[in-house]
Amino acid sequence: MKLYILLIFTTIIVIIKSSTSSSSSSSNEPISYNGWELVFEDEFEGNTLNINNWNPIFQSYDYNAELEIYLPENIVVDNGYLNIMSKKEQYQSHNYTSGKLTSSQRFNTTFGRIEVSAKLPIGKGYWPAIWMMPETDACWPLAGEIDIMESIGIDDLIYGTFHFSEKCGVNGQEGGNVTVPTFNQDFNLYSVIWDENQIIWMVNNVQYFQIKNSDIFPIPSTIPFYIILNTAVGGDWGGYPDEQTVFPQNFTIDYVRAYKQESNI
Repeated sequence: MKLYILLIFTTIIVIIKSSTSSSSSSSNEPISYNGWELVFEDEFEGNTLNINNWNPIFQSYDYNAELEIYLPENIVVDNGYLNIMSKKEQYQSHNYTSGKLTSSQRFNTTFGRIEVSAKLPIGKGYWPAIWMMPETDACWPLAGEIDIMESIGIDDLIYGTFHFSEKCGVNGQEGGNVTVPTFNQDFNLYSVIWDENQIIWMVNNVQYFQIKNSDIFPIPSTIPFYIILNTAVGGDWGGYPDEQTVFPQNFTIDYVRAYKQESNI
């Protein structure tokens, strides 16, 4: 999510046709992967957020020239779904409110297969994200940042990115993107596989980008990372809402699951 001075950026585009993007990823049964064990899941049953899994965030976010303030009341669990609500409304000095939650100190992992089934908002100014940050006080991005999914709402491109630098506040990044025509209509499965050698990005279990361990982009191997789910409003990447942007909208999540290879448990 954080954008600073650009150091390195690589883009690989792979088109996933609509036949690979379907609502089939919305399921009550965890997917079974050979050699992987489920170590974390939230199916968002009931009507309250499980605070054993998540921290709802109250935050006036001061990065990326964003417009929103994050409010816990914009996180709503209902009918088996987590809804991160974005609204055009006045709150303190902000004209927009939205939602953000993290699994910091609740669930974190070094290595794993992290997957989120989600339906995204659409429109200029929406910036939903599924990402991971390290449980460390080291300044960003020395320990890395793994962006599992980002969208800027104005097209059907989905982005996956790894951030790393040897200097505080200097953004080195490498990432790819993929077209997902049904991003705002169906639940699609956004995931990464992360081990000591690589990070693989997938949509509906189809790989579209990979980064391998290197001196320039060392794969995090010792620090556990936690999960972040949020929708920013505006920002200097995708731009700002206009008269055609519809509010309110939800970033709707069916489930979050994490697996670890049996050899790493």
